[in-house]
Amino acid sequence: MTFKILLKEAVDADKATVWTTINDLNKYPQWNPFVVKCISTLEVGAPIVMYLRLTPGMTLRQKETVLAKRDGEFLEHGVTLPYLFKSSRQHIITATSGSTCRYESIFTLEGPLAPLINFLLKSWLRKSFLSMSFAVKDRANALYKAK
Repeated sequence: MTFKILLKEAVDADKATVWTTINDLNKYPQWNPFVVKCISTLEVGAPIVMYLRLTPGMTLRQKETVLAKRDGEFLEHGVTLPYLFKSSRQHIITATSGSTCRYESIFTLEGPLAPLINFLLKSWLRKSFLSMSFAVKDRANALYKAK
């Protein structure tokens, strides 16, 4: 069974600015309400260690793997427990003009444990996923306007 959370947003910034926002991991504490710290080279196959805000003052360390990357337009990372569970997050950037783009953020849960995880964490996952996705848009818009 598969569960997805999908967000497609128009962004008043160019692709490069959105890509920079997603890839500038050191700046996450300044704008990201969900991932308060992130460490990775963002190379395919590399680990990505995230510190996720569970509640104010409480974080969870989560280690994922960078699964795919096309510079400037696509990044995917996730966790796999063979035969039981796969979770992935995709960031997709598509130009709509020279100064605007569309940002798509897709979170997917798959495998036999997906229904249980979805049942237990659905509200928290949705809120966290959407807050980070909207924050990417807001941060990119602000950076682009400041250029």
